[in-house]
Amino acid sequence: MRRNHYQQGTIPAGYTLLNYLESNGNPSGSTGQYINTGIDTYKLETEIKFKECQVSQPTYKLQLVGGCWNANNNRYYISSHIHDRDDASASNYLCSVTKSNTPIRLQLTDLTKINVVIYNNDYNQIICNGEVKGTIPDITAQGLTNKILLFAGVEGNGAITRSSWRIYYVKFRRKDINKLVGYFVPVQDSQGVPCMYDYVSKNTFYNQGTGTFLYA
Repeated sequence: MRRNHYQQGTIPAGYTLLNYLESNGNPSGSTGQYINTGIDTYKLETEIKFKECQVSQPTYKLQLVGGCWNANNNRYYISSHIHDRDDASASNYLCSVTKSNTPIRLQLTDLTKINVVIYNNDYNQIICNGEVKGTIPDITAQGLTNKILLFAGVEGNGAITRSSWRIYYVKFRRKDINKLVGYFVPVQDSQGVPCMYDYVSKNTFYNQGTGTFLYA
């Protein structure tokens, strides 16, 4: 169930609220732009408004908008799966995974449109634009080494980005205690640097990769 239990706060003085931040994918083998939220995946619900901006390529890889891995085989991500190995016409799947290396496809979804996704809510449903796309279990291990990245994912010790995304906002809620643990919005800081501000922690989160975010 979608919960509107947290009122939006205020950004710091000198900051400007943006409509979105946009990453440029993974140019020339670099990591591109990404934000490390520092948030663990334990019993987490993610509500995210995003858009895929890069033309899909037949890489047989996951195009990541957010996720993390760790050595104990706990995985949590939201992504699109571009071009199935056995069906080259299949593209723009919304996928999510926990505790498995195999993506769970959640019906064909046009990720080039702006979508609001509630990931793994109280009923373990994954919802896109009000439509239930599938169900997936919780992550039940706390204290994962790798925390959730936005615009990218963590694989081993390195960040990977394979597509270009716009993120308009992201909310993270711990389902077991019904507590919002992150509410990230795109901003420019007082020096004009595009970044994300978290209304919950009241901290500013900057690009941890290469290059610079696009924004509007």
